[in-house]
Amino acid sequence: MLIQISAGELSEFCFPEGSLGVMPTLERMFEGTSAHKKLQNIYKEDESIKYEKEVPLEYTENFQDFSLKIQGRADGIFFDKKSYYIHEIKSTYCAAESIKAPLKRAHKAQMMIYACIYAQKNGLKEIKGRLSYYCLNDNSIVDFEYSFPSDALLSVFKEMINEYGILIKSQIKYRKNLVKTVDKLQFPFKTYRKGQKEGAKQIYSALSKNKNLFLQAPTGTGKTLMALFPAVKYLKDEDTRIFCLNAKNQTMTVTEQALDLMRKDGLKIKSTVINAKAKCCPMEKQDCTPDYCPYSENYYKKVHDALPEILKEDNFNYENIKKFSEKYQICPYELSLELSLFSSVIIGDYNYLFDPVVYLKRFFDSSGNYIFLIDEAHNLIERGRDMYSFTIEQQDLREIKKLFSKEHPLYKSFGKILTQLNKLIKQYSLTQELTDSDLKNLVYAILQNNEVINKFSKTSLIPSQASLYQKELLRFNTIVEYYNCNDFSIFATSKNLSVVCLDPSEFLENSIQKGSSCILYSATLTPYDFYKNSILPNSESFGYLTEYPFDPNNLKVFADYSIDTRYANREKNYSIIAQKIDKYYQQVKGNVLIYFPSYKFMNEVFAFMETSAILQPSDADQTARQAFLDNFKENGNVCALAIMGSHFSEGIDIKHLNGIIIVGVALPQFNETRNLIQQHFEEKYKKGFEYAYTYPGINKVCQASGRLIRNENDKGFIILMDDRFRKYKNLLPNHWNITTIKNDVIPNEQQNR
Repeated sequence: MLIQISAGELSEFCFPEGSLGVMPTLERMFEGTSAHKKLQNIYKEDESIKYEKEVPLEYTENFQDFSLKIQGRADGIFFDKKSYYIHEIKSTYCAAESIKAPLKRAHKAQMMIYACIYAQKNGLKEIKGRLSYYCLNDNSIVDFEYSFPSDALLSVFKEMINEYGILIKSQIKYRKNLVKTVDKLQFPFKTYRKGQKEGAKQIYSALSKNKNLFLQAPTGTGKTLMALFPAVKYLKDEDTRIFCLNAKNQTMTVTEQALDLMRKDGLKIKSTVINAKAKCCPMEKQDCTPDYCPYSENYYKKVHDALPEILKEDNFNYENIKKFSEKYQICPYELSLELSLFSSVIIGDYNYLFDPVVYLKRFFDSSGNYIFLIDEAHNLIERGRDMYSFTIEQQDLREIKKLFSKEHPLYKSFGKILTQLNKLIKQYSLTQELTDSDLKNLVYAILQNNEVINKFSKTSLIPSQASLYQKELLRFNTIVEYYNCNDFSIFATSKNLSVVCLDPSEFLENSIQKGSSCILYSATLTPYDFYKNSILPNSESFGYLTEYPFDPNNLKVFADYSIDTRYANREKNYSIIAQKIDKYYQQVKGNVLIYFPSYKFMNEVFAFMETSAILQPSDADQTARQAFLDNFKENGNVCALAIMGSHFSEGIDIKHLNGIIIVGVALPQFNETRNLIQQHFEEKYKKGFEYAYTYPGINKVCQASGRLIRNENDKGFIILMDDRFRKYKNLLPNHWNITTIKNDVIPNEQQNR
């Protein structure tokens, strides 16, 4: 086995220093590259020496189970007619007079690695080194010069190699234990649910052939375990990583529970849960500068020293990461990213693969042998659209400006952005696309503002609201880089400027192609062509539908086709819908959950209802959400109202339900953006209305309906209320045997409350 590492990475590993929150800007990196070239050219022109720049060097050390290859490029190697020198160049904003010693031990160590390799290769008994700091503020240069006996260099180099080798040995030992326990691993239940084994076989087949699979499995099939078990078994033959990507936190928890089941059966596997930075930040406000946050101060040394102890464990969930974060005073978010490098399973949000700003660069800057398990994959299209869309609001910029005095440079630079935004709003309307030149002026104003922030952050404290908002503006710039007229629309309203991604399929597909195989699974992936065209339009993929796992007689589905819930007719039907709900509730037993397309619709109907009901809390925290769910357990005859597409309609178990009433087909609200999406897909597939409205709406209906039957013991009914359900029957689950309701009377099976 060959392990490769760069000389810079090895030196940083052995001599870790530095804090979080002190990172170079893009401009700073360009300046650093320019500084290297300037200094290299100065030396190249010196006729008293023979100077070579960017010299490739490598060295391989053989261990018992692996070989370690160290490689890199020396910035320069020169000979002054007496001695050979290794030249290492670093750029800095530090003043020359303040540099009394190397700024980081790793800088000197990297130079020593190159010196050792070169001396060994050329049989030198002694070699010299020159570490040059190029000061970007005034173009001055600070040099540190060293003389090394080659045998002493080799001794230090071997120590560094052996220190890194210990880490590799532990990883190889982990891999051997993983393979051994995977080989013995059995499915964690005595029997599979109906359709679960067949689905698992399809997944394993797709993984072994490096194929992509869309797998539709009805609610209650046990999709997460069905996907994760074959992926883990696949690790026996292939040293890969499994990325379990989720749309919501509750589905991440289900993945963790599935892993824990396998661990109880003897599986030895490392897994990391990556939570959003805002969620796991232990500080009162999110400010990663070391002067404010003790968890970021001297982070790299602290995490290096803590890793041997932390890696004795396997399960790096939120609680364990928080525990280690407190013990070692390490940023929990950064720690989770570090631990992902040592894990076989990484659990996180869709963002970490698909988002153009926050994707995991340590993995996905290039392709790798990765498995992607995409849970609740029906959500990926809208999430992808959101990731590549952005709106700049006039009012937000005005509020940020107020944080500074009129004399402050940031007041002026944020003002320049606002000026450019105002010009665009004044010049363009909803129906006009922006020109590249006008867009570039806004992008340039944002970049200039970033320069001002970087300059002042070195000497003074900037309000965190301004720094965070600038990051959002840079996100706008990133998205604009992807802009093309085919898949995007950029337009202005009276208050804002919007970049809207109409079709994210190209970007979703490019991200998925970073791995070897992708399994996209959900209870609702119908019609197949819609999801295939919207996620993997140009890649080979397959679709598979598992059997319905439960007794179909446990579910009764009724339809009231007499009601019209179209937006134009809703107002006159609010009281009629309320009366129907009252009548149906009086005819049935147990808890009933009624889903609406929107909060406004729900509240308007509720105002006419005579039945007492509880309403889904809006923007509620976890405590309020749990309190809403607890009503079903404690009462037994609850009438509850909720929203399709919300927290209470997807990816959640709602126990003690006896019935669900679906009011309306949940088509997205008609607006300019949706109409643009419709036009786009009408031109592309001749199915504009279906792609923009019908399919997303019916998907929400099916997801909400899936809250009812979760296991073999559940029984209940669904009532569909809308005349349009008649024409959308082919999009509804094929195990539904729909009976028409006449005269507001439910057939006998559900009567006798």
